[in-house]
Amino acid sequence: MKGMRPLKSSSPHGKKHQPLTRECTVCRRDYTLTHDERRGNQRFCSRDCHRIVTSYKKGHRDFLLLTILQEGGSMTSHDLARITTKFWKSATQRSIGLIMKAWIGRGIISAVRTQPKRPYTYTFESDLYPGELIIKHCRKK
Repeated sequence: MKGMRPLKSSSPHGKKHQPLTRECTVCRRDYTLTHDERRGNQRFCSRDCHRIVTSYKKGHRDFLLLTILQEGGSMTSHDLARITTKFWKSATQRSIGLIMKAWIGRGIISAVRTQPKRPYTYTFESDLYPGELIIKHCRKK
């Protein structure tokens, strides 16, 4: 993670990392990101913000895909399928392409095909965070 460097520590247990300040993807409040195994990749400032996103239909799935695109840059459906199969077993290139189709129609993601018969390259185009996009465009369960 950018900016996360080990600090010199007199602790015999190893290095101590400096805390980072991040912005919540739902409410835009700042929170401190600590470097530990349970909360090192935290995206929300609280459980309430996490519940807000997961209370929308397919909200968690779309949030994960939009976050990967926002943080990873341009990717094809093959790249997204390879990343998401670690935590989402039914992710295929076709299923991700169908999900991206909805976000392309909303103007959040752009799709460019470099050559005929080559996969689309998807790029995140919005100024809003993925959590805000879920709230704005998805419907409640």
